[in-house]
Amino acid sequence: MRGVSGPRTERERGVTPGSECWEWPFARRANGYGYLSYGRRTWSAHRLAWTLKNGAIPPGLFVCHHCDNRRCVNPDHLFLGTPAANTADMMRKGRVARGEKGSGAKLSEFQAMDIRRRFRAGERQAALAVEYGISLFTVKALCRGKTWRHLPDARATRSPVVVVRR
Repeated sequence: MRGVSGPRTERERGVTPGSECWEWPFARRANGYGYLSYGRRTWSAHRLAWTLKNGAIPPGLFVCHHCDNRRCVNPDHLFLGTPAANTADMMRKGRVARGEKGSGAKLSEFQAMDIRRRFRAGERQAALAVEYGISLFTVKALCRGKTWRHLPDARATRSPVVVVRR
């Protein structure tokens, strides 16, 4: 790798194949992945590590980390996966920002559960949207269980309305 000096083999690095992460010590993008210039192009460090050991990455596949360490370039920690497999791996390992941890969250988990509870009790979705400063679409998606699915009782159903005529 041009611009990177030092030991080239695993034995020279003192690393046993299949052991610890090899953390990229050089430039990293804001998302935490290492990068470098090699062969007149800029590579993600883990993708280049995969390519040098295993050959070209087929189109449409990702180079994923078994170790979940974005800085790791140990080829024994890397595997190829489809976008769907990468997402499934991320979900299985609990690396998804859900609810209020998500970057676009407008509500806390408490507020989301409160909206569902109040909707079930008979309050109008439009009134809840105005009170919480969110769109009616957001409230409807929340009450239908399309968003905030990880919370208990995700699908809010309104209590049956009983009309008593006298």
